[in-house]
Amino acid sequence: MKTIFCKRVRMTLCFALLAVGLSPALAAATCGDGIVTVGETCDDGDLFSGDGCDSACQVEAQRVCFGEPSTCPVTQNDRISLGGNHGCLLDGDSDIQCWGNNTHDQLLAPQGSNFKKVVSGYRHSCAQRLDNSLSCWGNDGSGRATPPLGAFADIQVGSEHSCALERPEDGGEIVCWGSNTSGKATPPAGSFISMGIGHSHGCAIRADQTIECWGSALYGRTDAPTEGSFVQVAAGGRSSCALLENDDAICWGADGDGQLQVPSGEKFSSITVGDKHTCGLTLDGRIRCFGSASYQQNEDPEGLFVALAAGWQTNCGFRESGIAYCWGRNNNNVGEPPSGVMLPEVCGDNLLVGEEQCDDGNLVPGDGCRADCTEERCGDGILDEFEACESGPDGFEVCCNEDCSFRGSGVACRISEGICDPAEYCSGTAESCPADAKSESSCRSAVGSCDVEEFCDGSSNDCPVDALELPGSLCRGLQGNCDLAEVCSGDSGLCPADMKRTDTCRIAGGICDVAEVCDGVGNQCPSDQKYGSETSCRSSAYDCDAEEFCDGLNHACPADLEAAAGDPCPDDGIFCTEDRCDGSGSCTHLPGRAGVECRASSGACDVAEVCDGANASCPDDSGLPDADEDGTCDAQDLCPDIFDPDQTDSDGDGDGDFCDICTASGEPISPQVKISKLTTGDGDDKFLLKGFMVFDAPPVFDPRDNGVRLLVEDANGASVVDATIPGGAFSPVTRSGWIPLKNGGYRFRSRELIAGAVQKVILKRTGRDPNAIAFKGTGAKGSFAFPEMQLPLMATLTLDPDPEMAAVCAEMAFSAAKPGPYCSLRNGNSVVLCR
Repeated sequence: MKTIFCKRVRMTLCFALLAVGLSPALAAATCGDGIVTVGETCDDGDLFSGDGCDSACQVEAQRVCFGEPSTCPVTQNDRISLGGNHGCLLDGDSDIQCWGNNTHDQLLAPQGSNFKKVVSGYRHSCAQRLDNSLSCWGNDGSGRATPPLGAFADIQVGSEHSCALERPEDGGEIVCWGSNTSGKATPPAGSFISMGIGHSHGCAIRADQTIECWGSALYGRTDAPTEGSFVQVAAGGRSSCALLENDDAICWGADGDGQLQVPSGEKFSSITVGDKHTCGLTLDGRIRCFGSASYQQNEDPEGLFVALAAGWQTNCGFRESGIAYCWGRNNNNVGEPPSGVMLPEVCGDNLLVGEEQCDDGNLVPGDGCRADCTEERCGDGILDEFEACESGPDGFEVCCNEDCSFRGSGVACRISEGICDPAEYCSGTAESCPADAKSESSCRSAVGSCDVEEFCDGSSNDCPVDALELPGSLCRGLQGNCDLAEVCSGDSGLCPADMKRTDTCRIAGGICDVAEVCDGVGNQCPSDQKYGSETSCRSSAYDCDAEEFCDGLNHACPADLEAAAGDPCPDDGIFCTEDRCDGSGSCTHLPGRAGVECRASSGACDVAEVCDGANASCPDDSGLPDADEDGTCDAQDLCPDIFDPDQTDSDGDGDGDFCDICTASGEPISPQVKISKLTTGDGDDKFLLKGFMVFDAPPVFDPRDNGVRLLVEDANGASVVDATIPGGAFSPVTRSGWIPLKNGGYRFRSRELIAGAVQKVILKRTGRDPNAIAFKGTGAKGSFAFPEMQLPLMATLTLDPDPEMAAVCAEMAFSAAKPGPYCSLRNGNSVVLCR
């Protein structure tokens, strides 16, 4: 597997830290052809490892590759290092140059231009060759300067020991040699992808981006954080630091001089740790240091840097220009590195070094920097990829902008010299103006049908002279039989005004035909019109001679005809006769008009007379029936079936006292009628009648004598409920009858519905008003005629009903709407509620 991290040097660059177990399958069939394809992170055109791009076309540890074929220069941080009182760097030719204290021959570096990394310890240094083999020099106490043979992915040194990281294909383990005090040369087993070695301890990053430390645990310098994904780790004298994937830095160990206090908000591309101080290279190339200030080693130098290394009490780095710069303690001149440009001039490495005019980190032209690191500049006479045209040092082409882009299509490059000379415009794809061309298109439109259109001749700038049609030339032909033809006058380009006829264009073809006349507006004669049926064309000569009318279709009047049998003829003045023609020309007056009113009603008890169809005269005048012969017709009789000449109505309810079941009425209070479950099927309807009756004196009643009648009628007088509850005391055998209550009231119950509506009735006196009776009648499992019943309803409750006398009763009338008690349908018409 491959783990990718990003490291920034001046601009963002990416390098790959290879995890243990690199699969050979990643080396695609095209690896080594110099083209970076899917699955490859580099391709330098060969299949050798150790040159930055390994044999599987993956970027090697601590390297940066770019371009096609890939170029993989040594990471700049690998080119400079500091030990105790000496330092070493790789110059532009990859030779090692060292300076400072040489007590232990630590300045006697091996010769040759075949190195890619150099690291320095307290009294010794080591370097990695281009073939990944190792070389060390200086103090060799405990064998610290005697490296193992073979190729390695990385090399780091401490004060008295050294460590190397195996290549992924060799297992990726860490191998250390030299002093093993506190176990600093005994790293943990297993594979790693990066490491940092300090004075007496070390830390390394595994493939899962976790950190593991070993050696002296003094100051907590081996207590690495357990949370986060790490991409670089550095170890120093008393502390350690690491970079997270998000470029944040975190440090641990001794903090006596503030060497753990990372500046807030800073993002770093690399981190390095000294004895009691820490420095980091920010993403934008600045250096931020913190910790001990004993030799100003915690100060931030001005300018931008591309590499950074921290020593015991000194720091060094490469400026963007490739010049080395050091600050802090200068013991044994350790702060005075070699002068001059030390970085190699490599076009495409994103470093502006030596004679380079630019370096944007690639060898691809068209982005402002050419493949030879000279600037792509408009006006230098060289047509670069980003330039559409090149203005050159001698001026601009007319269709080339000052920024070496084509002027857009539509930009005029040659003005018009006349109506037949169109202006030329830049094409947007060429730097020259198109050739001058003349038009052959219309240059003067005809202003009318008597004018001639002129066209350019293809050679002149101007339009030919204006010409007109000859006099008498037809300019507008006939468009219809109401139009007039027009001809040109010879002195105007316009055709004379269009004129229309105003005389007859179609004569009448008969008495029922209309003569058509041109309207002076339209071209066509109006459509042929006929007189319609409202126009008489022949008058009636006698009573039953029909008058003829035009039919709206024909020119001639229809044939003269007699009136048809049944057609009306003059009235003879007798109401019940029908005045009709017989079809032979005669007018007849026969009895008829059966059912037609011939004498109106003169009052409520007078009946209007109608023709009987058999007699010519209206029947004799007669009145309404009076069934009980009491002198009041049935239509006005308060009791139509009972002889009642006085028409007495004591309670004014419209029913005479002789036929009213409720004349000694109490005043109803809070009356309510409720019939529910009307829409759920037959046999489950519920009934409720309740309220109060208030009388002038305490009422006397005993329903055990004659029972109770509950009557509910609709707006048409039809019975909805008419239940007479029988008298009689409650029988345990029939489980039906009246039961006295303690307060002077009664309760009735029955197993069966009475009148299909009522099972229970309660009558009781109220404690607050001795003149009042509370009543309630209920029933279930009934069937009511809905929606046939008409609202509103009227309810009557009669106590001790006796056909021979007026009983104690209450009439409850409801209206169809508020205010006052009213009836309404509710719950989807399933409930009738009156209250």
